[in-house]
Amino acid sequence: AVVSTQSGHYGRDNNIGRGLFERHKVCFSFMLCVEIMKQAGIITPEEWNFFIRGLPPLEKDRPKKPPQCTFLDDNTWNLLVDVEEAMPTYAGITNDIKLTPVHVNVGSYVLRLNPNCFAGYVPNVPEPPEDLSTEELQPGAPKGHWNKRLNAFQRLTLVKYFEPEALIECLSTFVVENLGEAFVENPPTNLPALYKDMSQTAPLIFILSSGSDPMAAFLRFAKKKKVPTATLR
Repeated sequence: AVVSTQSGHYGRDNNIGRGLFERHKVCFSFMLCVEIMKQAGIITPEEWNFFIRGLPPLEKDRPKKPPQCTFLDDNTWNLLVDVEEAMPTYAGITNDIKLTPVHVNVGSYVLRLNPNCFAGYVPNVPEPPEDLSTEELQPGAPKGHWNKRLNAFQRLTLVKYFEPEALIECLSTFVVENLGEAFVENPPTNLPALYKDMSQTAPLIFILSSGSDPMAAFLRFAKKKKVPTATLR
C-alpha cells in the first residue's frame, strides 16, 4: 500500500463500515484514503476540488475536433478540451489524442481515449524523464506515456470524467492499492469480533428491525464468556 495503514485508521474504518451498505462502505473508505493522501501531499486541494466539483456547465468556443480523430464524438472532444484547460496536469492531452495512444490504468481497468493503432500516430515516442519538470519537448511533439505521467488519483479522475460507469469499480481498486484490501472487505459482525471493540466508553448498541431478536445469540455468547445470564435479563 502506498499510504501507511495505521491501526487507528483501520479501526475507525472497521467500526463505521459495519453500519454501512456495501456501496457506501467503498465510498467511505475512498474518502478516508483521500484525506490521508491529502495530508501526505500526494493529492493537492486543486486536484480534489476538480474531482468532486467537476467542470462548470459553460457554453464557450472550443477548438474544433481534428478531422482525423474520427474515433471521437464531439462531446468527448469538448470534454477533453475542458479537462485540459481546467487542470495543468493534463496539458497536451488534446494534442496527443491524435498522435499517440492515450491509455491509463486503474488496477486491471484500462481507460482508452483513443485506439491502440491509428494511421496518424507518431512512432516510438520517447519515455518521459523521472522529473517531468526537466522535460523539453519540441512544439507540437507528443508527450505520450500518460499512464506513467499521471499518478493514481490523476488517472482515477480521467475515469470519472470519461467512463463514469466504471468509477465504483475503480474506487475500490484505488483504495486497495493505497490503503490495503482490508479497507474494502466487509468487517466481521459476529459478537466475538464486536466484543473486542467494546469498552466502558464504547458500548455495543443493537438497533433492531422488525422481527429480529439477537437475544439468543447474546445469551450464548455471555455463557461462553462465563457471565451469569441472570444478570442480563
